[in-house]
Amino acid sequence: MKPKPKGLSKVAKADNNLNQLLQHAELITALDHQVKQFVGTPTSEHLQVINLRQGVLVVAVDSASWGARFNFSKAALIESIRACSLPMLATIEVKVNPQMAKIAKKSVTNRNQISHQAAEHINAAAESIGGELGQKLKRLASKASR
Repeated sequence: MKPKPKGLSKVAKADNNLNQLLQHAELITALDHQVKQFVGTPTSEHLQVINLRQGVLVVAVDSASWGARFNFSKAALIESIRACSLPMLATIEVKVNPQMAKIAKKSVTNRNQISHQAAEHINAAAESIGGELGQKLKRLASKASR
């Protein structure tokens, strides 16, 4: 009989290097959230905090233009991060990574469509059912004409 697998928290406690790596990853995630809240909606969609090393926060942006826009708010962001969570922060380094744009722009579009024949069947069912469900089925059938 195989022993049950250990949870990540138990493994991390046993291995000091893994524990440090886990804490570093949690810090990066928290800083990413804090930076994105600070810069606001349009800019936050084009950046990601990728590392923190020796007092330097490394932020990746998907184009040079978004990097330039981010640089305008960099000084205020450094002061905010120093005050809130990371007093030893020296600077923020911006790296342009065009691959981020390719990954982030993949949006899921719903290509499901209802054929006219299916819409007719749904309408017939809606007529026989009636009530609230019948109304909802009629709305569903009306989407076939779009």
